[in-house]
Amino acid sequence: MTLAGSMSGFLTCWILNGNYTSVYFVIGDYGHAYYFLSFIWLFLWFEASAYYSHRLLHTPWLYKTVHKHHHRYHSPTPYSVIAMSPFEMMFYQIFFVAPLFTVPIHASVYVAIELYIFYFGLVDHSGVKMTSWLPWQPDSMFHDDHHKFFHCNFGFNARLFDWLHGTYHKANRTYGEEVFGGYGKPKD
Repeated sequence: MTLAGSMSGFLTCWILNGNYTSVYFVIGDYGHAYYFLSFIWLFLWFEASAYYSHRLLHTPWLYKTVHKHHHRYHSPTPYSVIAMSPFEMMFYQIFFVAPLFTVPIHASVYVAIELYIFYFGLVDHSGVKMTSWLPWQPDSMFHDDHHKFFHCNFGFNARLFDWLHGTYHKANRTYGEEVFGGYGKPKD
């Protein structure tokens, strides 16, 4: 956590001191349409990045050597959101900071999406069954099932990529810590 906090502080200082970034502060620079569409593509970028990097961390070697630490919490708690190795934390951070240097993004869009992700990350690891009024946001049991069954439900704030790749938890499949791939095994 110290490592990620230090990186965030450094990047904030970097941007606010006028160093290179693709962050902009005046909506008129790219127009209102671009501003509002940025919410959608940034959300999808973060969700795709989270899904694919998280699924990669569930390959046998990376799971056993890097990500398993996070899964010792079979019933997630808010503290388990950040219970990960420094390597895993930095791995995720690369995807979260990439838009700051690659595409024009208004500062308020970036901050709003980050707050959304962190809020629902805490909700998903709260251990409390909660549903969202947002149609794309899975209920908290979606991620609880990820911790319970291990190698399914890889998405963070949407079911989209689990649906596209068939890695959504299915009742007719058997899952476990040694059943990799995201699809489970047929029940006997």
